[in-house]
Amino acid sequence: MEWEKSLEEVQEGTEEDNLEDIGENNWVERLQGTWERRQRMAVIQLVCYVIHAFALIRIIGHLEYIDRPIASNNREKDCVRQELMTKGVKRVRLNGYVSS
Repeated sequence: MEWEKSLEEVQEGTEEDNLEDIGENNWVERLQGTWERRQRMAVIQLVCYVIHAFALIRIIGHLEYIDRPIASNNREKDCVRQELMTKGVKRVRLNGYVSS
C-alpha cells in the first residue's frame, strides 16, 4: 500500500510538473507574442514618422516656393538670363526653352 501511495504521489508530481511545463511554455509563447507585437508596433510607428516627415517637407515646400508671387520667380529667371547674356552667352536654355 505504501508503494501504491508513493506511485500515486509520483504520478501526481509528474502531472504537476507537466502543468508547470505547460505554464512555462505558455509564458514563453506569451512573451514571444508580446515581442512580435512590439516589433510590429515599432515598424508601424516608424512608417508613420516617415509619412509625417514627408508631409512636413511638402508643406514647407509649398510655403517656401509655391506661395511666392509669380513676378518674383520671373524676376529671378530674368536676372540669371541678363547675367549670362552680359557675359557673352547668346543662347540660354531655361526650363526647356531656348531664349536668345
